Amino acid sequence: MKLLKQQKGIIIVGAFIITFFFIVSSLAIAEFSVSHYSSARRTLIATSALQAAEAGADNFMYNINKDHNYKGTNNALPITTDSCDPSFTVTPITIADNTTQGKVTYESCVKNGSIANEKVVLATGKVYYPQTAAQPIVTRKVKLVLGAVIGNPYAVQTGAGGLTMSNTAVVGSGEVYLNGRLKMSNTAQIGTAATPATVHVANNACPRPANALYPLACLANQDGYIGATNQNDAICMTNRAKIWGNVHVNLQGTNCDIDASGTVSAGAATVPLPADNRPTLTPINYPVIKERVDNGDCPVGSPVTIWADHTHFKGDVEISHNCVVIVKGDIWIDGDLEMTQSAVLTVDPTLTDPNNPPTIAIDGAGGFKPQNQASMNANITGVGFRVITYHANGAACTPNCINLTGPGLATAQGFETITFRNGFTGVNSRFYARWSQVGVENATNVGSLIGQSVVLRNPGTVTFGFTVGGTISAWDVRHYEQVFK
Repeated sequence: MKLLKQQKGIIIVGAFIITFFFIVSSLAIAEFSVSHYSSARRTLIATSALQAAEAGADNFMYNINKDHNYKGTNNALPITTDSCDPSFTVTPITIADNTTQGKVTYESCVKNGSIANEKVVLATGKVYYPQTAAQPIVTRKVKLVLGAVIGNPYAVQTGAGGLTMSNTAVVGSGEVYLNGRLKMSNTAQIGTAATPATVHVANNACPRPANALYPLACLANQDGYIGATNQNDAICMTNRAKIWGNVHVNLQGTNCDIDASGTVSAGAATVPLPADNRPTLTPINYPVIKERVDNGDCPVGSPVTIWADHTHFKGDVEISHNCVVIVKGDIWIDGDLEMTQSAVLTVDPTLTDPNNPPTIAIDGAGGFKPQNQASMNANITGVGFRVITYHANGAACTPNCINLTGPGLATAQGFETITFRNGFTGVNSRFYARWSQVGVENATNVGSLIGQSVVLRNPGTVTFGFTVGGTISAWDVRHYEQVFK
């Protein structure tokens, strides 16, 4: 068949068009694949840099809790308050250096925060790719805001009345420091196999019955408990009671054995109970006066109320029915403080000094008896409460006693003015029965317990989160963020 002139070369043109289409499509696919690979590679490298920064932050936390003067990966002196100053030479830590990952490093520095006992940590992760590159291909930075955990090495302290534990009561953490004696029965225990606690028993609880010189350090052959078979024993443990840890004790007799996982040695110092601020609790210093209140004075229809700094309550105070009270400062209560039915006291966020927590001073004979899931909450910076009960039962000076000794102290120390029942929580708060006794029933979680005597009854573990004293014992993370500048 004879082709027409206008049909010559049409197959070649069609083939060229199809070939051109395939070439363009292949180039587009190749470009997309390369772009996708590059994007994935950049994401992987960026992730690697962020992980390096977080590794630097983790390493900083490990080191700051070993050495509170740790300044990060640089040559800053321990007295430096800002090791992030660019004048300090930084020594990066390399965590990877190969042809696949490139070179991955982190560095860290620290400076003081805007409030007391706060630190701001900057940790930087860098990826150099290829590994021989002079400048990082990706840099990522994270910031941590640290808060201090304040405390000395012990979480329970008593006066001459000592510590009594019965049934399955457990001191789950924190050391025990007693000026008096220690009695443990049934399956009570101090410390655990995983978290042992050292127990100090000074045995400064003689003579018995008390005379005008009470309390004195007990002496050999001196009657401790008249008519008891363990007269001279500073520690008496019966049944399967157990101490997980070391024991330091004065004048341990031969009538009672000590079951401890660690060593038992002679010698324990008598340590004064913490100072209190009773002399400052005068009406002139507490100008905001309220009468007795029920349910925390929560307004109808609103579950939240505020107690102003230096409020003086003329009578008993009861907080109940999910009432939340925000406390802005020190509170003085002439009567008792009762918390029940999920009531909450919380520290105002503007109070930021853990060495000067808001004090709730309670003068009533009923003292402080929280129960039924009530709680006292620290604020976001970790500042809790300090609760002090001042009633000294039988003493003419109560509640204004300054230095109570002799039979008056012996009588007052057995009268309970702080009692925790049914799931009370007071993390980071300190509870202090100045002349009397603290009692704990059921499990609870508090900061520390201080009293002339402390009694732990019934099943339950007492967990301590804020030990007695005012020094920094640890640092924890209050805030984390990634920095993009």
